[in-house]
Amino acid sequence: MRTALICMTLAAALAMPGFAIAGEEGQRPAGAKRHWLGKAEVEAKVSAAGYTVKKIKNGIGRYEVKAKGRDGKTVLLYISPWTGEVLGEDRK
Repeated sequence: MRTALICMTLAAALAMPGFAIAGEEGQRPAGAKRHWLGKAEVEAKVSAAGYTVKKIKNGIGRYEVKAKGRDGKTVLLYISPWTGEVLGEDRK
């Protein structure tokens, strides 16, 4: 009985950090790709923001979009897969 109680307590303690990470507001676990926007939707949002999309690929927990900026220079955009929001960019 005591061993079972210790095992259940240990299992619950190990599971808690996973729930806390997945439950942060505005964050979703990277493995939930079924909830990601499609590449066509991401392309539409990036184009609406004034970029010309050249290539879209899946990154780790984000989309990576190679595009041409408003100034005509190539830029690598990091896009939220759930909202299509630009998270960051690297200029070439």
